[in-house]
Amino acid sequence: MLDVTTFGVIADGVADDTTGMLAARDAYQTNSDFRGGKIILPKGRIMMSAPMPFTAYAAGVVHNMIVEGEGPQSTIIDFTRCSTGQKGVSFDAGGHFALRDFSVYGAKAEGIEVRGSALGSSDYALLAKMENLRIQECVGAGVKVTNAFMLGLDGVWSKSNANGFHLEGYHTTLTAERCWASQSSGSGWEMNGLTYSALTACGSDENEWGWSLHNLNAVKLTACGAESNRREGWLIRTSNALATGLVANVQDINGLVMESCFSIGNASSSPASYAQHVGISTANSRPVNITMIGNKSIRNGSSNPSLVLNGASGTITTKELMNKFDGSVVTAGSVTRT
Repeated sequence: MLDVTTFGVIADGVADDTTGMLAARDAYQTNSDFRGGKIILPKGRIMMSAPMPFTAYAAGVVHNMIVEGEGPQSTIIDFTRCSTGQKGVSFDAGGHFALRDFSVYGAKAEGIEVRGSALGSSDYALLAKMENLRIQECVGAGVKVTNAFMLGLDGVWSKSNANGFHLEGYHTTLTAERCWASQSSGSGWEMNGLTYSALTACGSDENEWGWSLHNLNAVKLTACGAESNRREGWLIRTSNALATGLVANVQDINGLVMESCFSIGNASSSPASYAQHVGISTANSRPVNITMIGNKSIRNGSSNPSLVLNGASGTITTKELMNKFDGSVVTAGSVTRT
């Protein structure tokens, strides 16, 4: 294990700790298959005036970096001194890395970014873990992930960022458990391009949209919630524009399952205009196929619909079992409900 204080990091919220943090990273980030290890962060506020990017050893496509603090309330990496457009902590394409037990604050773009590669390319981040983290007051998304597989999020709180969690590209085998997006200016969860992935007991509260879902295939949401969002609890859409850059087998929405999901108090900005629980719209003849099992929705206002299904340009097929929606269901265009 490598303690960053041995490289001069003070973490008093005043001194600039950038040089020491990057020196600690460089000590482990060698060009070798056997590089890496655990970087230990102290209690306190670590002030950064530059981002902290991690780059994989290309020949082995390996990071092998573990960054660990002493809890999100005790260890804070503060990026408020960075220049406009600069991220906080980031990882490029490569495998085996983990972030644990600290907070990221005030990044001028994404707080934490995992970028396997750009949309449509074949490089991926993989076998990574984020757990017991808080990301707050960032100009971009709290957590942004592009092109990754076998990535796990556990106990991550994204608060007061542009989007809470922004997942785009070609993702497989992604899991999220007990993660929370709150008070985002955009979507709590913005997800586009996932396949055979699962989210369990995740929440999205007091955002513009709770969940904004596009181009998902064989994805399951279990016991997830949306509360007090200004528009839809779940906004589900397909279109050519949303599919741009995605490989064909992750386009459209097929096999999306919402099981035991709950919503209350959504559409708070205009109860009669937005769906309290799920709003679906299609474009460019692209389909949406979704199963809802055991969902419960409590509307915000007597005129608030629970479901708004607009299949004006693309079919919507829903399979519904043992749900309780206390608002109306509004349909238009090609909609089949079973």
